Amino acid sequence: MVENLVRLLKNNYRVATLSRGYKRKTTGFAIAGQQTTALDIGDEPMQFHKKFPDITVAVAEERLVAIPQLLHDKPETQVIILDDAFQHRQVKAGLNILLTEQKDLYTRDFLLPAGDLRDMKMSSKRAHIIVVTKCKSHLNDEEKNKIIEEIKPLPHQQVFFTKIEYGSPYHLFTKEEKFLNPETHILLVTGIANPKPIKEMLTLIQQRTTCCVSVIIIYSQRMI
Repeated sequence: MVENLVRLLKNNYRVATLSRGYKRKTTGFAIAGQQTTALDIGDEPMQFHKKFPDITVAVAEERLVAIPQLLHDKPETQVIILDDAFQHRQVKAGLNILLTEQKDLYTRDFLLPAGDLRDMKMSSKRAHIIVVTKCKSHLNDEEKNKIIEEIKPLPHQQVFFTKIEYGSPYHLFTKEEKFLNPETHILLVTGIANPKPIKEMLTLIQQRTTCCVSVIIIYSQRMI
């Protein structure tokens, strides 16, 4: 979602992203530069930095402290996208976007440690936009309306539906695309929080093409 927002905004605004920098080996405020590695800022911010070298990518544990520092170091900044910051009360965002999975709507979840929610359900009223993510490919209007009825959006809130659509695999360094066929052998190594969608996609490819798929799942320690 952060990458999608960057793509939508970067041609018209001076954009910066601000993340916590999960699992990085450094502390405090930092802005990505030419010599920056994932150990310095974390893997997700590093991904932003590699994909969008023309924007500012910053990390810090304390968003309230980091925002003034970011504006001081990069005064040309017009938009700051806060990654995973909905529950940060100290920062009053101009636009709040709340993400919730179709198969695990926040309305059915519970606050930690009983569930995965890091904020109370009633906090959803602060959202300006609610995005239902990882929807099945052919979600009909009746299904959408049932979800909207369950969420009960307020008058100021808009609800959108998104799905995951995978592109062709490509070589990490050469960017050469690799097309899957019956002779293809796939080894999937993943450490993402929820590997189920990509595993299901590869299983479906296996069924259609009879290619060989092996899966290694390294479970993330992050609770989201």
